[in-house]
Amino acid sequence: NSNVTWRFGYNYGEQPISEENAVINILAPATVEEHYTAGLSIERENGHQLSFAIMVAPSKSVSGPNLFDPTQQVTLTMDQFEFEFAYTF
Repeated sequence: NSNVTWRFGYNYGEQPISEENAVINILAPATVEEHYTAGLSIERENGHQLSFAIMVAPSKSVSGPNLFDPTQQVTLTMDQFEFEFAYTF
């Protein structure tokens, strides 16, 4: 159907956090290495548009020494799920 646009995506990036910096990354965790996306837009007869999208980032962990107490090990784990809806007029 010419009124529907599908979108699919995949992204891979190597671990952005080194083991030495694991404890510093507690402020803004970013441990995921890949994510999958899918979405669609539907063009309405009146020129308006409905859009839906979903994103899934599978769980990923990084571990490293605690800079403030070297006897401790810190492990950060992150996963993500996102659903979006938009209506354009």
